[in-house]
Amino acid sequence: MSDMPTGLNDSPQNIVQRLTRAARERIRMKNQSNSGISKSARAILAKNLLRLRKAQGYGQQELADLSGLSKSFIGGLENSRMNVSLDNLESLGRVLGVEVFVLLIPPDAPDPDK
Repeated sequence: MSDMPTGLNDSPQNIVQRLTRAARERIRMKNQSNSGISKSARAILAKNLLRLRKAQGYGQQELADLSGLSKSFIGGLENSRMNVSLDNLESLGRVLGVEVFVLLIPPDAPDPDK
């Protein structure tokens, strides 16, 4: 079982730190096959966006206002119904305090520090 944050009690900094460590480990494992990754990028983004939004204490409308996007678009992303541009990912990352790549790290990625 992964040690990635699952609850709303994790601080945004803790979530970012763990996701960043997981991303760095994935980069180090150059020869690892992608066959073990079963979730789509949309599903990964949806889960991470929802977790980070709630960790920051934002509602969908507040995140939408701060990022310049619509509430229905935020909801669509969180439900894996919408596609997203890099520009919009950058806006969301800025508001949530994370780099774009952090939004796309599978929540169940191994924690390299464990």
